[in-house]
Amino acid sequence: MFPISCNAFGDIVAVVQIVHDIVVALDGARGAAEEYRQFIHVLSALGAVMDGVYCLAKDSQDENLKQIVLEEVRRCCVDINSAHSSVARFEKLEETSSGLSAGGIITKLHWHFRKASDAAKYAKRFGESHQRLNSFIGLLGPRSTSQIIEVQHLRSLQAAQDHNRAVLQAVRDQEHTILRSTEEIKAVALAAIQQASLQSRQHIVEQVLTRPFLTSAQDRRVASRAKRVTDMIFDSLAPQTPAAQRDRFLSLLAPIFVAGAALVAQTHVSSQWHSIVFLPAICALLVQVLWLQSSTPMYAGFNHENAIFLVDFFGDKITVPFQFCRTSEMFHRFLDLLYSDSDNDAMTFVRSRLYELYLRDSSQLISSGNWLSYILPGACLEMGIILVPALNTATLCPYCQCKYDVKAGYEVIW
Repeated sequence: MFPISCNAFGDIVAVVQIVHDIVVALDGARGAAEEYRQFIHVLSALGAVMDGVYCLAKDSQDENLKQIVLEEVRRCCVDINSAHSSVARFEKLEETSSGLSAGGIITKLHWHFRKASDAAKYAKRFGESHQRLNSFIGLLGPRSTSQIIEVQHLRSLQAAQDHNRAVLQAVRDQEHTILRSTEEIKAVALAAIQQASLQSRQHIVEQVLTRPFLTSAQDRRVASRAKRVTDMIFDSLAPQTPAAQRDRFLSLLAPIFVAGAALVAQTHVSSQWHSIVFLPAICALLVQVLWLQSSTPMYAGFNHENAIFLVDFFGDKITVPFQFCRTSEMFHRFLDLLYSDSDNDAMTFVRSRLYELYLRDSSQLISSGNWLSYILPGACLEMGIILVPALNTATLCPYCQCKYDVKAGYEVIW
């Protein structure tokens, strides 16, 4: 077991265990001298303090403090080795208070006269080491406490983040479930409406065809036209029809409804009420005409069905009617007109044809050769500037007004 050594910080655990074993072995002496008992007591306390210092220092981030603790434990190991060689032969000074043999008495006298001073000396050294290690506990205690608090704080933050992520994921899953349920309900409702409208169409057509005056071929053609008109009415009033198209169709039907109502009233009311019935009909028609006149849009509505989209020099997205995109030359004239009152540099680039057109998704270069293949309703184009080579000249970018010294070749600025 001896000599005890401590070469690394982790060896302190082994030193503490050895000190504990020494204390257990020495503490078996009953009726021992006071110096001997004090030596065992101080050694036991020293082992306990070593254990406490190690438990606090092993989690510390201060390597210098760990090294100081290790040096102090090494000093204690040297003292323990020296002390054990002095007191090891005096583990049993006397068995009982009576019945001492002559050899036991001689051993006890030998202890008193030769080793009592050594035991007191080592007890004093161990007490000093005990005090120094206690001071290390005072230094390590707040640091370890702050580290524990910091670790607990980080763990609580991590737990809160995990909980928030779980809640957010649950909310997202719930949103997806609700969206799927909504889409399914919408699909079922549209299918039911379409089925009901189809049955209504078929019922109307059947009712028309059962009329006795629709027996000839000419009458059948009239019935076919009535069927087409019925389909158009139901398609225009369907829920999936765009609101603008539905409103436009209703505005076209309003005069017909008013005229039909006036005709029915004229047929079913007495002659004295004719003038009273026609007056509201005329007023309703005038209101309809005035409403159509006032609600006429300033410009036609364009979308993916009848226009293309252009991202110009300045990053602005422009909706171009498809009527201006029949050919590349027509599109160039449109750009020339568009930038005629714009920035002078931009107008110069356009009029000099110093630009190129690309498809936004595939970066496919658009030219007059493939114009008809790629320029379709809903296409999205981007414009690039072509910088013409010129020696010792500086070209201004129309977007950021930066100067570019062009030496050779072409360069496209996106």
